Amino acid sequence: MKTSASTDIYAYWNALRGSRSAPFRNEIDPSSIRHLLPDLFVLTDAEEQSPIFRLTGTRLYNLFGKELRGKAFSTLWNEDAAVDACRIAAGVMQHELPVQFDIHAQSEYGESAREFEMLLLPLKAEDHFPARLLGALISDPPMDDFGQAFKPLMLVRSRLLDTQWSQEEEQLSDEDSAGLPIRSDVRNYARRHSILRNGLLTRRL
Repeated sequence: MKTSASTDIYAYWNALRGSRSAPFRNEIDPSSIRHLLPDLFVLTDAEEQSPIFRLTGTRLYNLFGKELRGKAFSTLWNEDAAVDACRIAAGVMQHELPVQFDIHAQSEYGESAREFEMLLLPLKAEDHFPARLLGALISDPPMDDFGQAFKPLMLVRSRLLDTQWSQEEEQLSDEDSAGLPIRSDVRNYARRHSILRNGLLTRRL
């Protein structure tokens, strides 16, 4: 992960889940991650349709210049990326495996461009409620605010986050870490989605 905010939210989620695949939604204490709230969102599963924003931070409103709550996740993405982004988000909720997106975006009038990281972190399904995930969209380098709205996002790369990797392994370059071994549940998910090669996780979903 490239930003300290991404590292912080992932570390918080990872600590909450303990030995489980994911924490429950009611275990998240907003007061513990107050400095991260503007960058966070919650998606809820909509079965065959695009996941829906249930909650969004204020910085996402500024980024897109509109309210996202109740809107489809697909509306964030350009036409080429929307299907893959929604499919992967649904997979995060179904299989309870975390994913990171690398994203490129241009401002509405083409005056600036920026790189983003997006984390999609699963939450344990609760009885009588649709599956959900905790997400974060963070600019690289970080920004306090955005001067103008951005166009739909372009998905540059996506990858599964193996929750058993050490922090040192996570910081390896792509060249050094492209073939890290993965645990069995990640391997099964990757095999189903054709992203496993020679028993190792490729760096792209």
